[in-house]
Amino acid sequence: MSSFRRAMGMDFVDFAIHAFVTVCAAVVLAGAAREHEEVMVAGAMAASALVLAWRRQRGLRRVEPDESGAGEVAAQRVAELEGRVAELEERLDFAERLLARHRDPARLGVGEER
Repeated sequence: MSSFRRAMGMDFVDFAIHAFVTVCAAVVLAGAAREHEEVMVAGAMAASALVLAWRRQRGLRRVEPDESGAGEVAAQRVAELEGRVAELEERLDFAERLLARHRDPARLGVGEER
């Protein structure tokens, strides 16, 4: 789902159509009203804003939340990273043991006969 739809409750195309209809209504009202055309245009814009707010509120009620919220995604990512760190720790321990065996075998007791 697009971020625009999550924010506005409608697709960008629906929003563009709403804006176009608003402009058309304002032009028609301005042409029809010989006097006080500013008032008519302002009224058309105000009515359009109210209708847009109503449509947005309705649309946001219908927008389905993501299956996994941001918190769940972050928790999954942290668990995955913790698993990788644990694996890297095991590999590092193994590599250190191998290096120590080759550098100082006497200290580790490797190769001594009893």
